[in-house]
Amino acid sequence: MFKKIVLQKGVNLYIRKTEQFKTITMSIKWISELDAKQAAHRAVLSNVLQDSNAEYPQQSELRKALDELYGTVFYLDAGKRDNTHIISLNMECVNDEYLSTDGVFDDALKMIQTVIFKPNFKDGSFDESIVRREKRTVIERIRSIYDDKARYAHKRMFDLMRPNTPASISANGTEEDVESITSATLLDTYENMLKNDAVDIYIVGDVKRKN
Repeated sequence: MFKKIVLQKGVNLYIRKTEQFKTITMSIKWISELDAKQAAHRAVLSNVLQDSNAEYPQQSELRKALDELYGTVFYLDAGKRDNTHIISLNMECVNDEYLSTDGVFDDALKMIQTVIFKPNFKDGSFDESIVRREKRTVIERIRSIYDDKARYAHKRMFDLMRPNTPASISANGTEEDVESITSATLLDTYENMLKNDAVDIYIVGDVKRKN
């Protein structure tokens, strides 16, 4: 059972204290109205934020830092629910109670803060080479649906039955919208997400909480 704590308007924290697991799982969800063009931008943004940041400008450096935190798991993804688009940042780390040293949870929180607020900028915007690479990744993800008959049939059904509605919009947008993304438009999406999205934060594990 989650306990809900309203941190501020539009930002909610949900905590489930349990001794069932030896890890602590955290998930931050940015929730916005579903729109095909913005879905494409947000899908690419989640990939770019996962790739690297100002403190770890190379993907290999970020992965090494995660390994040093006893194999902490970290990833972002983009999805949709009803008429909303959701970017999720997920992290799972070992509970300090099971280690001979402490500080892993605190370091994981610091890493989350870095990922969110200190992106890997170049000349005041996202690195164009990373943006191009992650655009290709999202386009490949969009195209992969044509290799899965069940997923493609499901998509076509909604395209025909509910055209131009959230039901027919992919969480990754369209190839055309992904192709149109630039570092500047991606920066606008990032700033808009931080400023205007509703935010839900989930923490599950043996953690202390205020009553």
